[in-house]
Amino acid sequence: MIEVFFFLLKLLGLTAAVVICSLYLAWVERKIIGWIQFRHGPVYVGKKGLLQPVADCIKLFSKSSGGVGYSRFLYDDVQIRG
Repeated sequence: MIEVFFFLLKLLGLTAAVVICSLYLAWVERKIIGWIQFRHGPVYVGKKGLLQPVADCIKLFSKSSGGVGYSRFLYDDVQIRG
C-alpha cells in the first residue's frame, strides 16, 4: 500500500514538473521571438512577465466553447475562411 502511495506521489511530482517546465519554456520562446522581432515580450503579468503563461492558460480554459444557438460547423467554417 505504501509503495502505491509513493508511486502516485512521484507521478504527481513528475507531472507538475513537466507542466511547469512547459509553461516557462513557452515564456522563454516568446521572449526570444520578441527579441528577434525587436519588440518587447510578455511583461504584463507578474515580475518580468513570468506569470504570463499561467494567465494564458487561465484565459484559455475560461473561454466558453459555445452558447445558445451555437453551431460548431459554422464556427469552424468561419475560422477556415478567415
